[in-house]
Amino acid sequence: MAEEQLLSTAIVGTAQSGNSDLQTGTALDELIQHLPVDDKERRILLAAAAWGAYRQAGQCASSVSSLPASAPEEPASMSVLARTYVLELLLEKRDDDLLLEALRRMQKHHRYLPYKLLPHIMDWGQKDKARRDILIAVMGERGRWLSQFNKNWSWADVRYLEGEQLGREQVETIWQEGKLTERVVVLKWLREHEPELARQWLEMAWKKEKAEARSSLLKQFAINLTMTDELFLEQALDDRSEIVRADAALLLGLLPESAFVQRMRTRADALLRFTDGELIIPSSCETDTSWVRDSLIDRLGVTDGNRADVYGRIFAALPLAYWEERFQLTPYELLEMVSAPVWLDRLFQAWVRRAISEQNHTWMQGLVAWYQAHTEKHSPGFYAAFMQLLLHLPAEQSERLLLTMLNDKSSLYWEVTSSLKDIWSPTLITASLQRAHELLQVTFNEYEDRDVLSAVASWLMNVARKFPDASINTISLDGWDLPELPDTLDYRARYVYSQIASQIQNFLEIMHIRKRLIEEIGSL
Repeated sequence: MAEEQLLSTAIVGTAQSGNSDLQTGTALDELIQHLPVDDKERRILLAAAAWGAYRQAGQCASSVSSLPASAPEEPASMSVLARTYVLELLLEKRDDDLLLEALRRMQKHHRYLPYKLLPHIMDWGQKDKARRDILIAVMGERGRWLSQFNKNWSWADVRYLEGEQLGREQVETIWQEGKLTERVVVLKWLREHEPELARQWLEMAWKKEKAEARSSLLKQFAINLTMTDELFLEQALDDRSEIVRADAALLLGLLPESAFVQRMRTRADALLRFTDGELIIPSSCETDTSWVRDSLIDRLGVTDGNRADVYGRIFAALPLAYWEERFQLTPYELLEMVSAPVWLDRLFQAWVRRAISEQNHTWMQGLVAWYQAHTEKHSPGFYAAFMQLLLHLPAEQSERLLLTMLNDKSSLYWEVTSSLKDIWSPTLITASLQRAHELLQVTFNEYEDRDVLSAVASWLMNVARKFPDASINTISLDGWDLPELPDTLDYRARYVYSQIASQIQNFLEIMHIRKRLIEEIGSL
C-alpha cells in the first residue's frame, strides 16, 4: 500500500528506507520514475504530493449488473408534507423533543416526509428507538426502500402496521414471518382486541423465541390482563432468562387474586410488625428457593445491599386492601408509623404505583396529603411518585391542589410541575404564567430567594413543550423582558440573571416554533 510505504519512510527516514521510490500500482508510477534522484527527501515529498493529487482526482464509479427496483408508490391515504421550514430548522438545531412532536403531528394528519429530508432524518433516527418508532410511521415507502442501501438504516425496513387496516391473514402472516418489532405491534393490537388469541399465539411460539423476544412480547400482556393469563405467567416464572422472569413477576403482581400475590401476602405477614405505634420492618428474614423463582432475590439471598429492593418488590405486589385489612389505618396514618427514611421512601413509592394501578382515589388523596405535610422528607423517589399522583388524580382535584401550591414562596410548585404534561387546563396555564411573570418582574435586590426565580425560568423553558395546542395560540408572548439589573449586584447575581434571560428567550422561541408547527402540519 502506498500509504504504508509513505508512513514507513517518514518514521525511519529516507537513509534507512532503502529504495525510496513510491509504488502506487497506478499510471502514476511512470511519472515518479522521472523525478530527480539526487535528493531522496525531495523525491519522496514530490511523489507524496503527486499521489495526494491523484487520489483527489476521483475514481470511476463501480458498475452494477442490474438496477434495484424502484420504490413503491406512496399509499393514497397519505400525502407529502408540503411546508418544511420548521422541520428543517429543528433538524439543524437537533431539538429532539420538538422534532418528535412534529413527526407525531405528521402521523396524525397522514403526512409522509419529503424525499429530500429522508437521508438526514434517517441518520438522526438510527440512534434512538423512540425516534425510529415514529419515523417508521411517516417515512413512507421511499424511506423503507432507501433502507436497503445503508446498513445503518436497516431498522427502517419494517412495515407500519395499523391492525384495523389489516385482514386476519395479513396479521397472522406478520406474526409468523415478521421482524420482532412488527410482531410486537401485532401482539399489542391483538391484546387490545382479542387478548385470548394473543395469549394462544404466544404460547405456541414461546419455546422458539429468544429471550429478548420473549421479554418484549410478554410485556404486551399488561394490556387487558386478567386471571385467565395467570397460568401462562406462572409458567414464565420458570423461564431461563432472568429478565423474562422479572417481567412475569411484575405482571402477576397486578392480579390481586393470583397465587403470586398470595405468596407475597404470606411473606409480608411474616415481615411486618406493628409495635408501640410503629410499623417495624426487620433487618433479616428467612428465605427459600421460591423467593428466587418469584424474582425477589438472586442466589445470594437477602443482604444489606439489596434488602430495601427485595422488600420493596414485596410491598409493590400487595393490593392496597391488604394494608387496610391488616392494620385498619389510613395511608396517612400508616406513613406516620414508619420512622426509617428508607422504608418511608419504598412504601410511599409502592403505594403510589398501587393506587394508580387500582385507581383508588382515597389512597391517592391520603398520599398527597401526607406528601404536602412532610416536605422536609422528600427524596427524588418521593418527588417522582408525587408527580405521578398528580397525573392520575381527577383533573379538578389535581388543578385545585396545584393552584394552592402556586402561591407558596418556595420553588416546589415550579419543580413539581416542570415535567408534567397532561395537567395543563386553560385556568392553570393562565394562573401559572401570570404568577411566573409577576415573580420575574421582581428585581434581584428586592427578592431574597433568587433560586426561585431560576426555578421559574427553568419551568417556563420546560412547560413550553407541554402546553396543549388549544392554549398555545392564546398565550401572549409579549412583556417577558426582565427589569434592568441594579449596578450594585455582584458577579454571581449577574450570572444568574443572564441564565434566566437566556431561558426566557428559549421559552419564547419554543412557543413560536410550536405555533408554526400547528400552522404547517396541524394540531395534535
